[in-house]
Amino acid sequence: MKTCIAGILALFVLIFMNACAVPRIDWTKEDQRFKLGEKYEGVYVFNKQLLDEMLKREKEREEYRENYFKQEDDEKEKFLRTIYTEKDIKKIKESHIVSSEMEEFSRKYDKTHPYLIDEKYPTILSNGCKYFNKTLNVYAYHDEFKTFIDKVKKYLGVSDEDFEILWSSFSVESYYQCGKERIPLTFQIYPYDKTYIYLDIYSLGGDEGAGFYFDKTEFPLIYKGSKDDIYIYYFIDGKFVKSNKKVKYWKRLTLNEIN
Repeated sequence: MKTCIAGILALFVLIFMNACAVPRIDWTKEDQRFKLGEKYEGVYVFNKQLLDEMLKREKEREEYRENYFKQEDDEKEKFLRTIYTEKDIKKIKESHIVSSEMEEFSRKYDKTHPYLIDEKYPTILSNGCKYFNKTLNVYAYHDEFKTFIDKVKKYLGVSDEDFEILWSSFSVESYYQCGKERIPLTFQIYPYDKTYIYLDIYSLGGDEGAGFYFDKTEFPLIYKGSKDDIYIYYFIDGKFVKSNKKVKYWKRLTLNEIN
């Protein structure tokens, strides 16, 4: 009798644990979200002329930055060889030790070779506005970008219901600022990645003699996802036009990719 009661209780526990393990996912909505993402995912360019200006300047800044620090490293290497042996230099590099001599060298180098990237290559567009090549989450700046969001909705021509699902994946990838107003240059609709969800399946094992126990098995549910490559869309004559150019969704745009 006790064994029977124990078995019944164990069965109830098993049912409860399995119920708790089932992920609460609206698969219909997720499937709709995926289909919309697959259809509209991409990089959307509002103003190609200004984007070209920004990417050209970013390339100039990157080249200046690389050349500056390469020159500094070369000069530092020469300086090290005037006071240390090759063996000591190797130890310094491996341990990342900064000696007082190196600190003095850095101070003198900074004075004689000032880092003038903002003076030589300012982040200003031809319209006189400062640009920013960084991501802004549309959720966090919803009120500020409300006009922008409404325009995107109109340009894409999606229903209210579909847009409500879609716009949560928006992000502004670059913009310029005139006064207090931020104006997007590019925004991106991110693809929906493959998602792995593990469902815990519990089973009752053992016998009366050895005792009962629960076995847990992880059962993977794989939800489909999008590819890395997404298209670039250009705003032409009041609507976004899909180009034949593709970029990696997780990388920043470069000048070569859009031309």
